[in-house]
Amino acid sequence: MLRNKYLSAFLLAASVSVGIWGCGPVTEKTTTPAPTLTEFNKTMTLQGKIINATTGAPIGGADLKVYLVQGTSNRTTDKLITDTNDPLVGEYAFSGIPVAVNSSIAYKVVAINTGYQRFEGECLFDTAIGASTTIDTTYNWIGNIYLYPIGTPAGDLTISVKNGFNTPVSGATVLLRQNINTNTATNGTTTVTTALPGATIASTTLTATNSLVQSLSGTTGTDGKVTFAGTTLALGANYTPIVLPLTFDGQQLAVKAGAAVTLGTSVAAQQITMTDLEPTAATLYVVSASNSITGSIQSTGALALTFNRKIAFTSAGATSFTATATAPAVMAATSATAAISADGYTLTLTPAFTTAPTTVGSTVTFAGGVGSIVLQGYTGTTYTPLTALDINSAAISAIVQMIAN
Repeated sequence: MLRNKYLSAFLLAASVSVGIWGCGPVTEKTTTPAPTLTEFNKTMTLQGKIINATTGAPIGGADLKVYLVQGTSNRTTDKLITDTNDPLVGEYAFSGIPVAVNSSIAYKVVAINTGYQRFEGECLFDTAIGASTTIDTTYNWIGNIYLYPIGTPAGDLTISVKNGFNTPVSGATVLLRQNINTNTATNGTTTVTTALPGATIASTTLTATNSLVQSLSGTTGTDGKVTFAGTTLALGANYTPIVLPLTFDGQQLAVKAGAAVTLGTSVAAQQITMTDLEPTAATLYVVSASNSITGSIQSTGALALTFNRKIAFTSAGATSFTATATAPAVMAATSATAAISADGYTLTLTPAFTTAPTTVGSTVTFAGGVGSIVLQGYTGTTYTPLTALDINSAAISAIVQMIAN
């Protein structure tokens, strides 16, 4: 009875006309809903398995960590099975990932485990609005991650560095850059770039992003070689050796990259020949000359030439120079002597007088020395120092002023 009483009251109230005081009855207004509802609050779930790239076996263990770097948040997995006895070991999942509509949202997925190369991949989480009138959609994507074990027997990798004269370059820093998105998994899988989520599933493997893995580094010895131990490398990983620039034997050598190497597939030894960064085309040039400043006075008449490379005399080079001086100077029978500094870079020519010059403005002019020097360690090519160019490719002067005007 009570239920009927209230029902009757409700029906009575519903039958009363609705109006506003002073106005007639209000005409009922009907609103037609939009034909298509815009999607919003779209999220997705990313799930997959962590897999050993060498054996294809799932990876577990207490050290396994997977992160989704989502803006300022470093999210841990909503699911990660690390128990190696679990039949679903290696499975992971992130949920509630925002999805962009007709634009791009990029986040980074990071996987870390002891004994494996670090994985870092940049993933796009976007989609386009379809014709459906869907609200609060949740998408799902499969993203398997392959980790490359470090130390799996793949042999050592030796890089040999030489200069343009085929001389081993010691003390060179060699980086081993990881081209991680071109690694080759031994179990036959390959990684390709895939936007997430795509219109169709072109690949269910997440791709690692290049330049996000730190390069290995080593220094060449006296033999010009550096060896990267196989215990620090990953089987199937692709590396590019890069030699950083340095000055060696007086040469400024440019940075040089070698050919990419896939461990376990490519050759285990590689030679890199560095190129010269010197500012002139000449192999040997004068860095500084003691008479290069206009009006400079050298009371002994000596001329010192410092070269960019270490030099040495040929068999008769030290005695092949001559000197003349303005009158009334008289030169000795052997008019000039030559010496190379202990560090091998500076050639000093000194005039020999029986009567020294005394006249104001006296000068000494050197000559000779044709083919008198070679580069230290290289006997094939001889040089004439008095015809060498300076660092700016200008000819040097063989005249030294002894007494001021």
